[in-house]
Amino acid sequence: MPVHKILLVEDDELSARLMRFLIEREGYSMHHASDGRSALAMAQDLCPDMLILDINLPDIDGFAVLAELQQHIARYQTKVLMLTGKASEADMVKATQLGACGYLIKPFQPAELISKIQSVW
Repeated sequence: MPVHKILLVEDDELSARLMRFLIEREGYSMHHASDGRSALAMAQDLCPDMLILDINLPDIDGFAVLAELQQHIARYQTKVLMLTGKASEADMVKATQLGACGYLIKPFQPAELISKIQSVW
């Protein structure tokens, strides 16, 4: 079975390190971008199987990243999981309309993250 590539887009370094540990412990290959522009470039180079995408990023927000990548996501069948502190129904609806397959609100339990990832394969 091939190893799934996951691109985590998270500007908080501590959170990113924790998620890297959790994700790699499950056998996934994880890459990290700390802002939207880097995520756009990396996603096109890596063609990840999944994007775990924060909404609040320092340059362009996660919604803009998702909208920009939409044509590439469809071509490579990349799954997108939004991971954010934004808990409004409007944000959840917007993420779904833009093509996200899941939405996880911070703070989260480690088992929740892994369960969301595993549920798409």
